[in-house]
Amino acid sequence: MELEDGRMIQWMRENYNIPEEVEIDEDYPGFGGMAAMYEHEHEREEYEAHMKWYEEHPYLETYSIFTENLKSLKVMINQRSNPFDDKTIHRMAYAHAVTLFEAMVGDIIKTTLLSFPHLMNRFIGKLSEDKSLKFTVKEIAELGINGIVMNIINAQTFHNPLTVKNYVNLVTGEVLPDTHMAKIKKVIEIRHDFVHRNGKTVTGEYHSVDTALIIGSIEIIEKFANDVFETLSKAMSGE
Repeated sequence: MELEDGRMIQWMRENYNIPEEVEIDEDYPGFGGMAAMYEHEHEREEYEAHMKWYEEHPYLETYSIFTENLKSLKVMINQRSNPFDDKTIHRMAYAHAVTLFEAMVGDIIKTTLLSFPHLMNRFIGKLSEDKSLKFTVKEIAELGINGIVMNIINAQTFHNPLTVKNYVNLVTGEVLPDTHMAKIKKVIEIRHDFVHRNGKTVTGEYHSVDTALIIGSIEIIEKFANDVFETLSKAMSGE
């Protein structure tokens, strides 16, 4: 906090020509306005940095990193052999695999929309039908259409496979296959039990967790993720 306050004070000096010998605190004239402007500039710079990252990291790279991370996770699990800590490691690995999937879906949808204007236009057209989405003129002016779309996607939680399907369908105009939907729902359900119930079901029974369960669940995630990737990829060539 002190470091951030120091940066803000330095920003005020540089942008408002305040001499070093003048003390700047909350009692300084116009401090509130300057602080609000600093926060606005800070948010704008963060937004621009995020947009630049997505532009420089195309969807294929994002998906490749995800698949490599899942492979590394499987290798790590297969190498574990300590019975005293395996259960904890298994639960952590399971939850992490779902987290990797959630992050990948959000990132790949964003990079796809930013890279393929015809998909962005289709997505915006579908969003315009949602009357619950409301944005101020200020938000539109500051963020632009791309920024608003990115914020909408950022607000989603993509460990819910139905949410994933809904957004992939909106982006592509196609229907994400349900081939692995039932199994991925079960994977997500177990992950919820690990994270929120210490591994218990709603009836109070513990899940039997071992290497086979973790590897099998990661493979289900891989298959469902591949369906997402393939559906998006096909839509990219359809002008």
